[in-house]
Amino acid sequence: MTDNLREWILQFQSGRIWFNKLNSEVTKRIYLTHFKRYCKKVGKNPDELIRLKIEGQKHIGDTQEYQAETLLETYLATTKLTMGMKVSSKTSIMSFYAKNRRRLDPETSENIERGESKKRCPKIQDILDLENAFVTFRDKALLWFIASAPFRVSTIPKLNGNT
Repeated sequence: MTDNLREWILQFQSGRIWFNKLNSEVTKRIYLTHFKRYCKKVGKNPDELIRLKIEGQKHIGDTQEYQAETLLETYLATTKLTMGMKVSSKTSIMSFYAKNRRRLDPETSENIERGESKKRCPKIQDILDLENAFVTFRDKALLWFIASAPFRVSTIPKLNGNT
């Protein structure tokens, strides 16, 4: 993490609280990068964001009740980030509020979520075509082993007859 990010977040009380509750240096770097971008875009510093949430909690049933959530939803809807970056931004911002004991409504930007990872699942015909292309029995055996065993391809070279 850059010293610039660390210095920036530590100058705010809510930022210090959040920063000290994050465990991993990698998490700190990623979260702070997304969070600072958010603060810059919405024109508020971390302490102002917490005040906005507290103000909303004082106006239950009013239009101001969910102003912090609305601000985040507007940001995520209008920013030109990839879906993965939007998810990371949402996660870091929600973490900021939660670590400051001012959780945002869990339904905030519920449409922003990670999609399922692409799964590579060959069909039986694909495996048969590949088997026909192989010449040696060893290659054919490895093909069927890989296709049917619950091993990652990277672990197969580590297997030996003694295991």
